Amino acid sequence: MVTRIRRHEFRTDNAAELMAPVIKGAQDVLQRVETSESDRFDALERTLAAAKWRCLTDPGVAEFPAWEAWVTAMQTGAALFDAGMAAEGRVPCRIGSMGEVRHLPATGPREYLHAGNWLTAYYLAVICRENERAHRLAQVPVSFLRASGAEFDEYVYPWVETLQHAGFQRPEMWDTLVAAVDGTDPEGVRVASRELMLKILYPPIELFHRYQREQAEEFNKALADALTWHKEYWTANEARALSGDGLVALGPLAVACMAYDAGMPVEVESEYLPRHLLQRSWVGEYDTGAVAHDPGLPALTTRQADYLRDLVRRHHADRGTPVTVTGATVRAAQGTQSLHNLAEYCRRADPRAWPELVDRHLSALERATHAKPDAPERVLENAYLRLVPDDAFPPEVASSFRYARKIAPGLLETLALDLPETVRVLDDKDVARTGLEALRTAGRANLVEEPVEYDTVRTESGATLHVVSGESMFVASKALVLGELARAVTGRELPAEGALFTVPSRHYLAFHPLEDRQVVGAVNDLAAFGLGAHNDNPGPLSPRLYWWHEGAITCLTHIDEATRSFSVEPPDELMAIMRRLHTA
Repeated sequence: MVTRIRRHEFRTDNAAELMAPVIKGAQDVLQRVETSESDRFDALERTLAAAKWRCLTDPGVAEFPAWEAWVTAMQTGAALFDAGMAAEGRVPCRIGSMGEVRHLPATGPREYLHAGNWLTAYYLAVICRENERAHRLAQVPVSFLRASGAEFDEYVYPWVETLQHAGFQRPEMWDTLVAAVDGTDPEGVRVASRELMLKILYPPIELFHRYQREQAEEFNKALADALTWHKEYWTANEARALSGDGLVALGPLAVACMAYDAGMPVEVESEYLPRHLLQRSWVGEYDTGAVAHDPGLPALTTRQADYLRDLVRRHHADRGTPVTVTGATVRAAQGTQSLHNLAEYCRRADPRAWPELVDRHLSALERATHAKPDAPERVLENAYLRLVPDDAFPPEVASSFRYARKIAPGLLETLALDLPETVRVLDDKDVARTGLEALRTAGRANLVEEPVEYDTVRTESGATLHVVSGESMFVASKALVLGELARAVTGRELPAEGALFTVPSRHYLAFHPLEDRQVVGAVNDLAAFGLGAHNDNPGPLSPRLYWWHEGAITCLTHIDEATRSFSVEPPDELMAIMRRLHTA
């Protein structure tokens, strides 16, 4: 049954008169946003106000001018944070329906780049279904938001982190969600009023909780409550009742859009939830100018990737070393280096720190490369088996690593030397000096002894995931000794049926022993964890799902390279095991 929440009374006989200065204010701010710091301060508030006021006479956003206003507000919010996170120069940002590009200066933290505006920008990206912009916003560190100096109740930061974790399907989302909920206790807040917290700030968090738990009935009740409280808040006095801020319930609308896109029935209708925004009727109407990721370094945008390559060129030029930098590869007379790991480090760092980070990283690699070979016994003490992606070696250098063996689709077993400043993968010449079998034996023994952090996660499906993590470069490589790892962290042997596992990055390994009826849920949970963690961690390894059985590793994930779609296709033997466990 559909619940109807009517918007509070608002005069519309003089709508044009009321809307005109708001719309003009937004246009004026955007005209000056490239050159005026004060206009950048006002830009998101003014453009969002124009979008909400458009809903006075077009409450469902059925007409193009209203949709254009909402997209403009979304573009503005994302642009401000893109410019804030940029390292230098000017950042081209698409703002407007006619292809207008504003070149905003790289600013670093600013008073207006705070957690409240981040939430607004993120909500707008979700409402407009701008996944690329939402992804970029999800990479803004909380430390960057705190650096604005704006004062908020502490709950807002775990709430921001919750949305960021959810975007990357990180299991930490549940911990930060609990912290956010706890932080909204009216008895503990000191900045927001009790009324604002209970009626405006808390409801989106509760809605998100119900959405994540896939509780459709509870979600719709919470949505009706949220809109009722929204109406109560914005009619509590005359000044609020006349404010355009109350025309749309932004936070509840954003979470309702998430639920709608996930196939959850949204059984609440209201002008506070513009129907055509909720149902994404206008999406794709015109090019909104979302920034594409670089094809060579997909962890970065094209602009970020070009900046990184330029820093790499500068580093080598300063040392008199001629190099060619294209795509994800640095080519020099001495050999070839991949930039994928460095790109991941940079993506997670403040762009202003990139020059120092690049110099430190490349200098460490150079020192390792030029170091004199250690005695064989010293090499064996520091050798490890290490998993790397099966495309880790470009074709022009692959012939120097013929000893590396393919363990399964997506994974190569190599040998690495753990040095004080870096980890270096051994090539065929290094291996020949010490001996392949001696290195593999020592590398396996050292890998077994490598310390890790261990935790368990109980998922919504009821499955238990065993998550191993740590700063070590060899955490994921412990999949090569999964039997010993499971015995060490759980105190039990793996069952005869084996275990499912994923190694999304070098710092994470998650597994589920095949021993209970939650196996189907574990397949989905591990697959989601692998994809999310692969996209959001340094040293990406493989997003695939694997089956460890009697020491052999089988890949369960099929990737359609044409469509980049993923599917899990267990072999018949594993399907029989899963059916037996699921029905036990």
